[in-house]
Amino acid sequence: MSTLRRLSSAQPVRAIAPSEAAKSPTPVAKLEKVHAGVGLTAGTLTFKGHTYRFNSGQANAAALPVGTYVLRKGKLPANPSEFTSNGVAFVYFLDGKTKNGTPVAPRTGGMWDGRLGRMRTELRMRPDIGEPGTAGAMGMVGTKEELQRLTKDLDEALARNGGKLVLTVG
Repeated sequence: MSTLRRLSSAQPVRAIAPSEAAKSPTPVAKLEKVHAGVGLTAGTLTFKGHTYRFNSGQANAAALPVGTYVLRKGKLPANPSEFTSNGVAFVYFLDGKTKNGTPVAPRTGGMWDGRLGRMRTELRMRPDIGEPGTAGAMGMVGTKEELQRLTKDLDEALARNGGKLVLTVG
């Protein structure tokens, strides 16, 4: 679907056709813009015929790198307030690839980011709370019902697929 590429400035990414995303058995995420460095961007995640909104990046942090990830369920900390929105708490790790293209260790949430010339760590899908944006995670935005549906659908798919799903971010 998407390929990693060096970006010299903020550029729109390839649009994923709604029909393509709706048919995909795995989640498909689309960033509205990919910044060469730091900056907030919005995006959509389409899975099982539903589209969810997310924010990634901030004024001082780069958004999630474009690429292919293995999505795995994370364990919530004892005090999950930073992973809770509208009464729904969740966290999923996004495991990508290192600079030389080898997969990162499972459940570490990392990806080589050519825009920044370094590894990114603790990449996750979680609720977006407080100020819009994250330090690179997919900060999911939605009502209680939307976030519950998303986590239910992801958890069911993970259970059917040995605890992991492929997530394409483009």
